[in-house]
Amino acid sequence: MQRAHKRGYHPDIDERSYSPHPIIYFKHYFIGLAMAACLIFFQRLSWVIFVGAAGLVYLLFTDLLRRAHKYLITNKGVIYEFSFISKNRSSALYDRIQYMYFKQGIIERIFGVGELHISTSGTKSIEIVFSGIKNPGKVKKMIEHNMSNIHYSHHRKHHHHKARHHH
Repeated sequence: MQRAHKRGYHPDIDERSYSPHPIIYFKHYFIGLAMAACLIFFQRLSWVIFVGAAGLVYLLFTDLLRRAHKYLITNKGVIYEFSFISKNRSSALYDRIQYMYFKQGIIERIFGVGELHISTSGTKSIEIVFSGIKNPGKVKKMIEHNMSNIHYSHHRKHHHHKARHHH
C-alpha cells in the first residue's frame, strides 16, 4: 500500500498522526462562541460588533492552535511537532524510550482522552507529552508493540549476524 508523498514523509516510515481532541479546548471554544453569540442577542448595542468579531477571531485562533500540535508514531519512534508561526519538533527513537505513563482526569475519562508521557534515557533525557489524545491507553499499547518489534528485529539481526560469522 503506497501512500502519496507529503512534505517530510519518508516512504519507508509508516506513521500515524494524532492531534489534541477538541474537548481539551472546550472552555476556549465556549468563550469564543459566547462572545460571537453577542452579535445575535445584543444587536442594538454598539460594542457588540467588537465583542462578536473578537469572539470569531478567538474561535479561529483556538482551532488553529489546537491543530498546530501533531503527535506522530512511526515505525522508528515517536515525534511531537508544534507548527504555528515557528516550528518545534522533538523525537525519541523506540530504543531510547525508558518509560511511559498516561493520565486522565474524570472529565477526560468520560470523553476518552488524556495525556501520554514518554520519557527517554541518555544524557539529554527528554519527555514528550501527547496532550489531549483520544484513547491514550491504546496509543501507549501501540507504542509498546512497536518497541517490542524493534527490540525483536534488533535481536534477530544481531543473532543472524553472529551466526553468519561463526561459519
